[in-house]
Parts: sequence; structure tokens; C-alpha cells
Amino acid sequence: MKIVKRNLSSSFDAVGVGSDDPIWTDWTVANAVKDGYKASGWVYKAVSLISRNAANAPFVVKNKDNEVQWEHPITKLLLKPHPTMNRIQFYELLFQWLELAGNAYIKKADGAKITKELWPVSPDRMAPKESSDNSLMVDGYKTLNDNGAWEDNPDFTIENMIHIALTNPAQPLLGIAPLQAVAKTVDADVAQQGWNASAMQNRGVVEGVFTFKTPLDKIQSTSIVKRIMDKFSGGANARKPLVIGSDATYTRLSLTAAEMDFLNSRKFNRDEIFVVFGVPPQLAGAMESSTFNNYSESMRIFWDITLIPLLKMVATQFTNAFADQLGEGYYVSYDLSDIDAVRENESDKAVVAKSYYDIGIPVMQINEKFELGFEEYIGWDLPFNGLQKQTASTDKKGDEEERKLVLIPVEERDAKKEAESRRKISDGPAQSAYEDLLKRQGEAVFGALKRNESPVDAAKAFHDELVDLTRNVIVGVAMKFAETTVVDQRGQKLDFENRGNIEEELIGEFLLEEQVILQDVSAIDNTTTKIIMEQISDASEKGFDYNELRKALEDTGLFSPERALRIARTEVGTAASIGQLASATVAGADYKMWETSGTETRPAHVARSGEEVKMDERFSAQISAVGPRFPLDPQIDVADRVNCDCFMTFRVD
Repeated sequence: MKIVKRNLSSSFDAVGVGSDDPIWTDWTVANAVKDGYKASGWVYKAVSLISRNAANAPFVVKNKDNEVQWEHPITKLLLKPHPTMNRIQFYELLFQWLELAGNAYIKKADGAKITKELWPVSPDRMAPKESSDNSLMVDGYKTLNDNGAWEDNPDFTIENMIHIALTNPAQPLLGIAPLQAVAKTVDADVAQQGWNASAMQNRGVVEGVFTFKTPLDKIQSTSIVKRIMDKFSGGANARKPLVIGSDATYTRLSLTAAEMDFLNSRKFNRDEIFVVFGVPPQLAGAMESSTFNNYSESMRIFWDITLIPLLKMVATQFTNAFADQLGEGYYVSYDLSDIDAVRENESDKAVVAKSYYDIGIPVMQINEKFELGFEEYIGWDLPFNGLQKQTASTDKKGDEEERKLVLIPVEERDAKKEAESRRKISDGPAQSAYEDLLKRQGEAVFGALKRNESPVDAAKAFHDELVDLTRNVIVGVAMKFAETTVVDQRGQKLDFENRGNIEEELIGEFLLEEQVILQDVSAIDNTTTKIIMEQISDASEKGFDYNELRKALEDTGLFSPERALRIARTEVGTAASIGQLASATVAGADYKMWETSGTETRPAHVARSGEEVKMDERFSAQISAVGPRFPLDPQIDVADRVNCDCFMTFRVD
């Protein structure tokens, strides 16, 4: 078994920027299948569970209201991607490539105006070419010819290729497979299987030695060996006693089954392999902890933590790949309506829906979230707090009077005041908090380097603290800015005493669903890890000592006050937008307007200035394929988000 040795390669063997060589790795699908997928039953089971379950959720196009567009050409393409492979076969192969190799390539076969077919291309025969253009990561692909040489292939371009990869922070152009992370455990498990097989056949080692006080000639020795083999050959004769003759001594050399205890050892291997792949052991037949109830719950967990994030990643890549064919407001998603594991029980849904109703969430939002099928009625878009329940009316006039009861005047904000409000927090306490954390993180990293310990592990030790800090910043700032949200020129807002709990629930729900905090912290952590590994690799090539490596890391600004300020401004700006959006939603706003501050110089943001869209719509896509829902939206491109000073105002129709 040579899976680790055969596939071991440094991600820093990649060529430099602008090189004509392909970015490649000798970790291949062929080796992964031979030495992992076929060799280990645990790997086969884990990959099969992921690929076969994920392939059952069809990719579809949805509109801005999250409605499936079954007649959209891209939906039809994704449901029938290949002329000879059915949908399940196509996507099962795609997910198998991702789990075993970390990469999957798909070629778009174009018709006159829209893609007609999708063709899977083996990761073993495809490699991206790193671009010398700073605005691009890849400017083409090379393929492996029959002679084993890489060559330019004009049939594969950045326009007609879809590259899906499980992110590798050390080499963003190539993915990293779960099998790579658990390869050593797979090696050990396969080796143990081989040992067990040998032990069953011939006890694996010499069982024992017969010794005699007198020398034996060749004839005597051959005779004794023949008697032993005749006596013990075949399973029926196993462990029968044998009498050799006088002056014979037997010494046992092999270990007992209890001493080796391979069974328990293999259970540890199994659990580690499943953990890396994200598969609960109960789903793979770990009967010692399986019941019907925890099997069902394990399947739900499997979808929540493994399959749905995987589907989201692929769907997002499809959205980018078909951006010019989808149309404004459309995106690629997945349909889970036929997946039993994630289909909620109707009674459970009703209980949760009622809890939302009791805290003041409008019935309109509850109906949309849980797909209850209620028809619209007057006032269903309003929060039902105690005051509204007493004064609600069923006619239009009553609805207008009800709004006036919960809206009170406030001053209208301007760009200068908005920027000052944010800067007061981001450039003050928020920056100080992030600066202190980065400073201590840097000291830990440098200390680890000096002790020849892992600097990446030292940096990761600050993950939980970074999560707590970011959560405090975002939640606190969001609530503060929710208090002063402007709704049209009348400057209306809800009385905070009546709306505070409602806004807090909306903000909390948004942060939970969007995973804003964890996504931002993950991005910060990934950047830190990437830069550390790049500098270590560069230092190794140049022969740097500790002091030179430390200076190189300091020069990157990784632990600098400038980076702390950049992070603080991004998180504060994001939180301010979330708070404004939540408050305006509670206040019943119908439209949101993009407002550009006087310090904003990006043409894309200036172009959005004054742009008005409905509350559930996105602003125009100026930089990437998808427009922002609000300034500093975590879903948009980094270039569209970082150091943004824009904000929003709102209007009631």
C-alpha cells in the first residue's frame, strides 16, 4: 500500500505567476481509486454515501423569490446534462471526483446561444494554467496527451470550462480531497486488513519453533516438516497437538489475537475516516451505536453538515458559470423537496411557526419560510405585537391607521453623518480589539517558529476568540444601527420599546441562516494560514533563518494595525447594513436605496448611487455576476465589499 508515498506532493511545487506550465499534482483519481476507494471498504462507503445522496438533489434555477423555474433552459440542462449519462450518473461521478481528487472539470458544449450539453472531464487529464493577468487566476488549460506530456488545448478555455474544487488554502487553483487528509489512516487500515488476511492463511508470522538437543540430518528434517504439514494442512486440523519425539522443545513466537486486537483498532480507523469525509458512522453500519432514531437523526445531520454545504458550493459555481445565460435575478440552487431526510414534519413546522408568530414575525414571512400555503390578506406583512393585535383592522383604512400607530418621526441621515457613525466604532474600539488579537496571534506564531512547532496550529488556536470578538462586534453594531434606520423622507421608525425584541430576532435569524460570522472568520483564518504557508515555503527555498522569516512575515502586514483596521471596517459596515435592513423590514419598508458616501471612489459604487430596488431584491451587479443585497454583503466579491462606506435608506410605498 503506497497511497501516501505515491501521492505525496507539495502544493508549492506549482509554477510561478505567468508560467506556461500547468498547475498540477501527482494526486490522481486513478491512484485514489486503486489505493483508497477500492482498497478500503470505509472509503468506498463514505464516498458512496456522499455521491449517491447528493446526486439525488437536482440542481435547478430559482428566481429572486426562491421559486424553482422548471422551464428555464438552464434548469432543463442541469436535469439532463449529458446525452448518454442520466442525471444521477453524471452528478455521482462529479461528487466522487471531488471526494477522491478534490477537483471536477465540466466542459460546456455550446449551442447557438445557450449551453446544450455538459461533458465531464477527468481531473487526471486536465490542469489549469496560472494567469499573468492580476485580474484573472486562470487563463487556460492544458491536457495530458497519450504520451504523458502536457500540451495546450484550444478546446478548453476559461469560457467553456467549469472547474469545481474543494478549497485548498495553499494552492487556490487546485482543490484538496478529503481522501488526502485521511490517507495515512487509510494506509494503516488497509495494511491491517492485509495482516489479518495473512494471519488467517498462515498466522502472519512463524507460529513457533521446534528445537532438538541432537542434530538432524536432511532426511530427518524433511520428514518432520512433512509430518507437521500433513497434520496441520487445512482448516479442520488447525491447532491440533503434534507429538514429534524425544528431546523436542516447542517455543511459541506469534502474538495472540487479544494481543494484536485488530478489531478495535480498525474501529478507530473507521471513525476517523468517516469524520474526515463528514459521514456519521451510524449511516455506514456502525451497529454498536445504531438505533432507528439515531440513524434518522444522523441522516439529518449528514445533510446539514456535509451534503447541503457541498450542494451550495457546486450551485454557486454553476451560477457563476452560467451568469450570462441565467438572466437578472436568477441563480442556480438545488431542490430538496423529495429528500425525506430534510423534509420537516408538519406538526413540528406548525410549532416552530407559532413561536415565530408569538414573537412578532409577520405571517407573510412565516408563510414564505415554511411554505405553509396561506393566501395573502390585509396586514399579513405587519409584525403582530400586542399593540397591533388590539388595533388591527381588516379594511385598507384600518391598515393605514395601524402603520401610523407604530411609526414615529426621526431625523433623516446624510452621508457624512453615516460615515462618521461607522468610523467612530470601526476606527476606535473595534480596531483596538482586532489589533490586540492579531498582535497576540503574531507573537504565538513567532514563538512556535522559534520552537520548531507548527505556526499554523499556533494561529488556529485563536479561532474561538476571533469568533467571539466578531460576534460581539456584528451583533452590537447591528442593534445600534437598527435604532436609527431612516424610512423615506418622513423619517419614520418603530418605537424601540415595541420593536427591540423583533429586530433582535430578525438580526439573529439572519446571522444564523447566512452564517455571516463563521464565514467571515473562516475567510480571515484562511488568509492567515495561506500567507504563513507561502512565506515558510519561500523561506525554505531561500534558506532564511528564523529572524529573516519573521521579518518576511511581518512585512506581509498579517498581524499589523492596518489589517486590524481593514477587518474592523468590514465587520462594522456589514453589521450596520444588517441592522438597518432588519429595522426597515419591521417598519414595513417596501424599497431600499443605495447611498454612496463622499469618500467612496469605486466606479461600481458610484454607479449604484441612488439606485432603488424592492426589499427582497439585489442591487445591480457591477463587479461580479451577482449584485449585493446591501452594502458589504458577505455574498459578493471581495473587491466589491472591503472598505465600502456606502449605506441604505428606505421607503414605504
